[in-house]
Amino acid sequence: MKRSWLMLVVIAFIFFLNSTLAQEASLLLSWQVLDEKIRPGGSTTVLLTLSNPSSIDARSIEIYITPGPYLTTSTKYQKIDRLNSGASQETSVIVTADSNARSINSYLTVKVTYYDNHSKKEFSANIPIKIRAIPLLQLINANYNSTFIQPGDMVLLSFDLANMGDGTAKDVEVSLGESNLFVVKGFSKKFINEVQVGRTVSVSFSLLINPFINPGTYSIPVYLTYTDETKSENYSATEYVDLVISGDYTFLVIVKSQDVIPVGGEGSVTLKVVNAGNQEARFLTLRFYPKTSLLTITPEITYIGNLKSDDYDTVKLKVMTSENMLPGEYPLEVELEYKDLYGKSYEERHLVYVKIYPPEALDGKLSSGLWFSVGLTILLCTYFSVKKLSKRKR
Repeated sequence: MKRSWLMLVVIAFIFFLNSTLAQEASLLLSWQVLDEKIRPGGSTTVLLTLSNPSSIDARSIEIYITPGPYLTTSTKYQKIDRLNSGASQETSVIVTADSNARSINSYLTVKVTYYDNHSKKEFSANIPIKIRAIPLLQLINANYNSTFIQPGDMVLLSFDLANMGDGTAKDVEVSLGESNLFVVKGFSKKFINEVQVGRTVSVSFSLLINPFINPGTYSIPVYLTYTDETKSENYSATEYVDLVISGDYTFLVIVKSQDVIPVGGEGSVTLKVVNAGNQEARFLTLRFYPKTSLLTITPEITYIGNLKSDDYDTVKLKVMTSENMLPGEYPLEVELEYKDLYGKSYEERHLVYVKIYPPEALDGKLSSGLWFSVGLTILLCTYFSVKKLSKRKR
């Protein structure tokens, strides 16, 4: 009897204890961060959901929100009077990263306190928030040590890498793309430990230009790879630097032909202008300056236009001489003005010589013609006379 009575007491106590425990409220917290990462100065929204899976209502629920490093929140405290059994309730919190935040894994600490039928209860959870300061490298201030670059030249390409982002760039690698335009002398890759926000770092490469490359404008690709300050995020970019290859201009100006121009007379001179360089000359204009006032040249200006490489053009001039000059060769200065393919202007001068003859040279030339005509007439008359005489003898 005593044992049976004791067993009944134990069973009753266990039943009472289970009934008491079953009547305790138990809250669960779940969350969702709408953005996987936020940048310095950026924001995200965290959705908090409280649920009560127990059979007892929870009362006087208080939520304490404590932001971690570099974070601020739209609220730090919320209160819910009651959460019924089997119910849930959602609330939201706006989380903002400081503008000067660095790349770290921060967090929100959420502490929940509540009451059930028996006592006050509490629990807490840490919600991870990733802050990522993103570096952004850009190529600026690109220049060469020469403004006139030709095939076969050795040039120095220099530029700055500027960090326009909000995070430090780490393990920066700078390289030039392979090209038949040039060969990199020395190291083709440059390594930089870091480029801080708002700072610039200078980079340079020595380039040997292909001696057989055609004049023109080319783009040199510059490849950039780097990481953020946590070295967990990789970045890559391609920037471009223009390179203008100028051609070589070599002009020849010669007298192709001229009349016999006597002192005090006039005649024509034909000049030949040859573009012996490897680049087209545009808007080619010729101006003529006699080195003596005893010569008059017309026209004084001649426009040729575009003259391609390895091509020529001719210009015919009228030359008038003074009666006071002496026979001989007189210099004529020819000024060439033109532009290259990129609008750069050029100017150069050449000397040619015009030969002036004595007055009797022109008379001699005419007399010779006259004597030739007379001789030809005599020869023809003799021929026909002999022929006529032969017929009579027959």
